[in-house]
Order: sequence, then C-alpha cells, then structure tokens
Amino acid sequence: MGVTINWDEVPDSTLLKPDMYELEVELEKQTSKAGNLMYKGTFRVAEGDFAGTPIFDYFTIGNADDRMGEKQETWNNAPGSKRLKRLFKALMITLSGDVDALIEKSQGQRCIGAVDQRVEGGEGPYANVKKNVITAFHPLGSRAVGTVKAPTPSVASTAPTMSCPWCSASIARAEYSKHVKSMHPDEA
Repeated sequence: MGVTINWDEVPDSTLLKPDMYELEVELEKQTSKAGNLMYKGTFRVAEGDFAGTPIFDYFTIGNADDRMGEKQETWNNAPGSKRLKRLFKALMITLSGDVDALIEKSQGQRCIGAVDQRVEGGEGPYANVKKNVITAFHPLGSRAVGTVKAPTPSVASTAPTMSCPWCSASIARAEYSKHVKSMHPDEA
C-alpha cells in the first residue's frame, strides 16, 4: 500500500490575505466556453512569501450577437473591456485601437492589484471553493504593498516621471500618490 493522505488537510488553493500585491501580468487571447472572445489573465505575485502564486482573471468581450468582439458597441458594453482598460491604465500603457499590440505591451509588466477572496458559486468541482480575486488595478508606486517586499526596480518603475492614467499629466514619481489623492479622489 502507498502513502495515505488526509485530503481534508490539503487546501483547495493558496489563499492570499486581502491586501495590495505587486503582480506580474500575462495576457492571452482565447475563446470562452460559449465561443466568445476573451483574454485570460495570469497575474503572478511578484515578491514576498507568496511570490509566484498565480491569480487567474478573465476579460470576456464577445457576446451572443458579436462573438469575436468585432463591433465597437460590443467593446463599449462589455464589463471585460472596461476592466481591461483599467488594467492597461494601471500598467501605464498608452491606449491605442490595436488591442493585440496592447496585449503584447502588457506582457511581463507589473502593477499593484487589490486582492480579495470570493467563494466560487455554481456547480462542479469548484463550487463553494474560496479563491483569490483581483478587485482593482493600480500603477506601481501608487499604493502601498502590504505583504510584499519593496518592488524590484525595473525600467518602468525607475523613471523619474510617470504619466497619470486618468488625466495624462506628467508627474514626478515621488508625487504620484499625492496627485491621485488631490486630482482623482475616487481612484485613491
């Protein structure tokens, strides 16, 4: 007989405590089970005790009338496109109409993610399982990271100035948090 395991002691997933984490981004264009255009996001915790832990997120764009998201109206109304736009802003990527180029620019970039927990509903093996969810995206340096050590400097994060994703103003990186609090209090 082999090893005997008490599966009740094995967690269903690695749960992060609700907090702000520095996340590294991977986006992949896919088709949902319903046949709609979507982008699968794999966000890996970049630093600290949970470094490498993935959090998966899905940005569904298509719908029954426009499966591949070829119409502007589909993008205007899809909750997934609004969240994807907020992610691009948090990554400080200049928005353009070429979505594939934006996805490519986002690969390996980092942002701050507000991570919380949610119980998965529905049926099947993941029903009633608690999982990590990202509730908001923020630019590096705009939020204090709780359980994660100081960010590793990168080309993007060591620049002396940055562009505000909400008003496009050029701001000294050290003044960014102050700028957001005073000019964009709903985003702070």
